[in-house]
Formats: sequence, structure tokens, C-alpha cells
Amino acid sequence: MYFYLVDGNIIGRGEAAPSNRYNESIDKIISILQKGISLPEEYIKKNEIWAHIKPQLMGVRSLEAAANMAIWDWYGQKEN
Repeated sequence: MYFYLVDGNIIGRGEAAPSNRYNESIDKIISILQKGISLPEEYIKKNEIWAHIKPQLMGVRSLEAAANMAIWDWYGQKEN
């Protein structure tokens, strides 16, 4: 599963595989993503972005991992 955080020309990328062991599935992730993931108005600190996004991911750890990777990737590109 790929997760993209897009802001202008900067694309943060994350990936993770849902695990049946933790009661995760692609269908569950798609259901969450179809509801939409809102972002904070200002993208200043990665921790603020994470704090805003994480509750929307409904505790699905693989989706949390993908989103967190995308935030770090986006932040690293933005700071360069």
C-alpha cells in the first residue's frame, strides 16, 4: 500500500503492507482513505502534521506507518 503526501512539487512517499495478524486489510485501509484525510492548515512541524493525521487512521498500524514515512519524506524534501 502506498501513501502520498502532496504539497505543490513536493511528494512525500510511504508504504506499508496490512497484516491479517493485526486484523488489517487493504479493504479496511481503502475504507479509511475514502473518507478523506484532512491536513492541518499550516505545515510547520512534522509532529504537528502527525498529531493531526494519526487519529484519522483509526489505529491501523500499517496505515500509520505509511503515513509517518510519507511525512518524514515530505519534511526531508521540504527542508532541503
